[in-house]
Amino acid sequence: FSKKELQPGRICHGWIIDNEKKIDEVIVLPFKNPNSYTGEDVIEIQCHGGPKVVKQILDLTLKNGARLAQKGEFTKRAFLNKKLDLSQAEAVLDIIHAKTSNFAQKSANNLSGALAQQIKQIKDSLFTLYSRIIAAVDFPEDVKEPEYSYLIEECQKNISNIERILKNANASNIMRQGIKIAIAGCPNAGKSSLFNALLNIERAIVTEIPGTTRDVIQESVDIDGIPATLIDTAGIRDNEEVDKVEAIGIEYTKNCVENADLILFLFDWSKGFDENDA
Repeated sequence: FSKKELQPGRICHGWIIDNEKKIDEVIVLPFKNPNSYTGEDVIEIQCHGGPKVVKQILDLTLKNGARLAQKGEFTKRAFLNKKLDLSQAEAVLDIIHAKTSNFAQKSANNLSGALAQQIKQIKDSLFTLYSRIIAAVDFPEDVKEPEYSYLIEECQKNISNIERILKNANASNIMRQGIKIAIAGCPNAGKSSLFNALLNIERAIVTEIPGTTRDVIQESVDIDGIPATLIDTAGIRDNEEVDKVEAIGIEYTKNCVENADLILFLFDWSKGFDENDA
């Protein structure tokens, strides 16, 4: 490629060459500031997806003076150049790490500026309210003082909007971090069977022998758009039949129960609820 060929707004097709040796056939997309993701001059190289080819092109660019971007550097530059606000920058990270399609869609809405627009509306409303109060105080003969009922109504409206945003933020934290669900109970209560049924795979070993599960088994699931970690635990019992290995598994179970967001407690209905279940 020559510098004349790389014109912003045009797709350029050609070959990446190193010492007259063809590396790959590529498409190059030049972007001129401020019309790029970062707001700076950017050149994108689209090559074939083989890891060896990608590494060769990357090594060639580094050899010619480029450097690797730091983690999140492109989004950081976009934020510093006012291409994104803080809520949109956070949305980029959420999209990358989204564990469910629902959260990915919600993050995409925030990236498009939905949250920023809501915040702007609140700020504009409060600024208008403040301006009317100041104008009435400074120029009482020219500006009519706003009614108290109007002031209260507008303040309550903004408070409600702020509370709604904060409530959604709490929900976003759950979507972002997921919830931990521990399946607990006595040995042979059906914990591993339920674990396998919820996953729809034979993940945990199931036998009629008490104490089969001796370690904690974790798997991720999507429950109606909410990311969850299912935890199959060792059965809790306290008698002389418990050996050293099973005792360690029971301690793991107790730790999981303490740290879980939700506990599914199982007991054998045919035997009823007894002191061991308690």
